[in-house]
Amino acid sequence: RRAPAEGPSGGPLWPIVSFGPQNRPPLVWRLLVVLTGWCLCVGIIKLRRSPPPRLRGPQYTLNITATDDNASGGPFPLSSSAQVIVGINDVNNNKPVFLECHNYSQRAVVLENQPPGTGVLRVQAQDADLGVNGQVKYGIMHRDGVSSGFHIDPDAGYITTTVSFDRERQREFTLSVTATDQADEPLIGICQITVLVADQNDNEPKFENSRYQCEYRRRSLSLRLSAAGPRRRPRPPLLNQTRSPAASE
Repeated sequence: RRAPAEGPSGGPLWPIVSFGPQNRPPLVWRLLVVLTGWCLCVGIIKLRRSPPPRLRGPQYTLNITATDDNASGGPFPLSSSAQVIVGINDVNNNKPVFLECHNYSQRAVVLENQPPGTGVLRVQAQDADLGVNGQVKYGIMHRDGVSSGFHIDPDAGYITTTVSFDRERQREFTLSVTATDQADEPLIGICQITVLVADQNDNEPKFENSRYQCEYRRRSLSLRLSAAGPRRRPRPPLLNQTRSPAASE
């Protein structure tokens, strides 16, 4: 027998009927309730009304006892027992949750110029439901069908790169990572992660001009050279020196 995990408090689960000895009317089974007289009745197992039950686990085992009223005046009432196993059908009412979502952006860093398949981060989501309702698959949302440059393992949650990044072109990416349960009507949890592209020293300095002029004065020689690379932060001049001709002798 299966019972819904959630439903109206006091709603019936199923009827139970037992049959007495041959040539006698059926005996009624109820939960530890003594019956009066012989009759064809039905014992109903219900969820209690107060306090409302909070069913947990895959199943419950109920010990059912049926006792006659000893109306014939025997030495003692007769009874019989049986076990009823109640299976709990899970309702998909919990969506997957990324418990560490607020920390992922602090650890999501990939070095530029690395080959595709470079590891970035592993994410994990939890779903409080049971069975397929609690099984989670991971994915990455793509805007307008354009690849984000990242891939996620749908079962393990490992995020890896699919391209080689250049920090001078783009220094960060925002990913919308999804966790979807496997219910017939699935629920989805979403986590926004910012991935930083770390800098690698892959650009040599370049002079701003290909030709420089030197101005000579009687007592000093002044020459200023500057070079820069395609970095976002300005670099100081490589040479800024004023020398006296006498000092160079």
